[in-house]
Amino acid sequence: DASKIATRLAQVVADGAPATLPAAALTGGNTAGQHAAASRLPVEQALALPLDCAGQVGGVLVVGVNPCYPPAGAYRDFLEVLAAAVAGALTAALAHDE
Repeated sequence: DASKIATRLAQVVADGAPATLPAAALTGGNTAGQHAAASRLPVEQALALPLDCAGQVGGVLVVGVNPCYPPAGAYRDFLEVLAAAVAGALTAALAHDE
C-alpha cells in the first residue's frame, strides 16, 4: 500500500534511521531479480537509508536488497557507504545551487 510506504519513508526522514520495506510494495509486485547463475530469485526486501546532508536528512535512498546476501555485515556497510556518497553529492549540489 502506497500510503504505508510513504509513512515508513517519512519515519526514516524523521528518525534519521534506516528501515526495511517490502520490495513488492515499491515495484507493483514485480520483484524478480537476476541471480548470477541466471536463475530468477525474488527481491523481497528494500532498505530505505536516510541521506545525511549537513546534519539533516535531505532525502532517502531506497535500494533493493540482493536476496543472496542478508542486509548485514559487509553488505550493509557497503549500502551505508553508498548512501553517504549519494548524500555527499546531494550536499555538494545544494551548495553549488546556493
